[in-house]
Amino acid sequence: MSVEAIKHIMATFFSAQNALRSLAPEFKWAGMGNLLSDYGEYICIEVYGLKKHLQDQVVMMQFGVFSN
Repeated sequence: MSVEAIKHIMATFFSAQNALRSLAPEFKWAGMGNLLSDYGEYICIEVYGLKKHLQDQVVMMQFGVFSN
């Protein structure tokens, strides 16, 4: 893969992060690991109606399955 192609992919990646921050600013949307976890948390909240943990560290299911 060429250097220019990789630069383009990285620019697209960072552009997407900025768009995500605009759409859902309550999440960080930063770094690969955090980006993936923010996406999962966003889907759990928006699609499945789950709630954020009070300390904003984990998403807790209303059923108590993933509670600390």
